Amino acid sequence: MAKFYFIILSSLIAAAPTFATNYYVSCQAGSDDWDGTTSAYSSGNRGPKATIQAVINTAQNGDQVIADKGIYTGCGNHNIDFKGKSIVLFAKYGPQDTIIDCQDVARGFYFRNAETNNAVVDGFTIINGRAKRGGAIYCQDSSPTIANCIFSENSATSCGGAIYCQGSGGEVCTPVISNNIITSNYSVGPGAGIRSEERRVGKECRSRWSPYH
Repeated sequence: MAKFYFIILSSLIAAAPTFATNYYVSCQAGSDDWDGTTSAYSSGNRGPKATIQAVINTAQNGDQVIADKGIYTGCGNHNIDFKGKSIVLFAKYGPQDTIIDCQDVARGFYFRNAETNNAVVDGFTIINGRAKRGGAIYCQDSSPTIANCIFSENSATSCGGAIYCQGSGGEVCTPVISNNIITSNYSVGPGAGIRSEERRVGKECRSRWSPYH
């Protein structure tokens, strides 16, 4: 039987880990041809990446990705996949100034590679996400940390307008959802804000926890 544990906290209270490398992404001043190791262009190929997916592809376990302010749109800034890595993706200027606009064509993040609580999304606004399940974020047998974000105007044609969490039989889905604002999201089915289900072949989905409707 799948297990779901959602932890709602006022803040993340944990000792700061030691990061191997800081990487940088800037939708306004970056290029995916650069290596992402500096916050502004330096020389050669040294400078921030332009898309979130490109910098995640470069980063390794324990690294931190620092996002500059701006509106992140287009390929590389939706359906973002952490690929099982333990990375902190942090918006330096917070959700008011750092926006992922999915433009009603996809969701923001798709966690599907057994990510743990050490895979962190912190400080973004995610808007205009659209998917069958999990308009902004889909956690499939994965347990990321989602903190200090704003979810607005996201939608699902099935369930989980903002966030959808699914555990398969025998798998554990234990995301940490902390200090977020979830407002004005929409779902055709249950869970305009958050929906969680256990999914087993040949059986109906069963809701485990869905506090926002």
